[in-house]
Amino acid sequence: MASLSPRGYAILESEESGHTGATMATPVVTPDKPRNLDREIEIKYERIRNPCVLSWSDLSYTVKGKKTPELPWGTKTILDRVSGRCAPGELTAIMGPSGSGKTTLVDMLADRISSGEVSGVIEVNGAERDSKTFRAVTSYVAQEDTLLGSFTVAETMRMAAKLSLPSTVTSHEIEIRVENVMDAMGLTTARDTLVGDIFRKGLSGGQKRRLSIAIELLSNPSILILDEPTSGLDSSAAHNVMKFIVKLCSEGKTVVCTIHQPSSLVYEMFSNVIVLSAGQTVY
Repeated sequence: MASLSPRGYAILESEESGHTGATMATPVVTPDKPRNLDREIEIKYERIRNPCVLSWSDLSYTVKGKKTPELPWGTKTILDRVSGRCAPGELTAIMGPSGSGKTTLVDMLADRISSGEVSGVIEVNGAERDSKTFRAVTSYVAQEDTLLGSFTVAETMRMAAKLSLPSTVTSHEIEIRVENVMDAMGLTTARDTLVGDIFRKGLSGGQKRRLSIAIELLSNPSILILDEPTSGLDSSAAHNVMKFIVKLCSEGKTVVCTIHQPSSLVYEMFSNVIVLSAGQTVY
């Protein structure tokens, strides 16, 4: 049987449970022909690798709170009818002051909101998003790096691959994938360097951010969502991180990120810019 990528695995699993997504095609099996499972897996794998257009319209998010003179109804609106679109090969930046709703928006796009009241439509390739299959083609990089300081870069990547990839992926395939991703993110020369923490010296801030992104790239997602990828970095490190993100766009990925006070060099890298203020789109 053909080897199955983690996204292909998730899609196969979702189809078996009765869920279907917008980017998948079900092979036609006629009664007089035997069922060719290998071919079905191959088709699913090819279709899920197709680029994805992510769009959202009239997204709103409200949370309950105590009734105050400022909140007479006891609810606070975090996002108010926000719309946008990001196509393959494009880097869409979501900007705005602190508290404008940037992180909330990317959390909604990444399907990470579990409380509050959500309204609006999120679509992938023109069809309403299905949560299970959407997560199979999407990776999310949080603002804070959550890495083990006692591991090297290569050890961190191998551990992440073994935890995130299905058991059908062999050790040899894992090694190939790890090496490819490390090379793509410029981490090959630091493969044997400790990640580091407050007790031991290790990677620089920019390298840690690239490692966090590399971990999410192991599953080769079609959509990559990042929350403040340059947070805490100096201008040079931020520029280097963004150069690697732009490189991912050139490979056909759909990339959405929030960013705060980008330099002019970083700003020129953006394909689209969305500016939020008080939960509303102002540009």
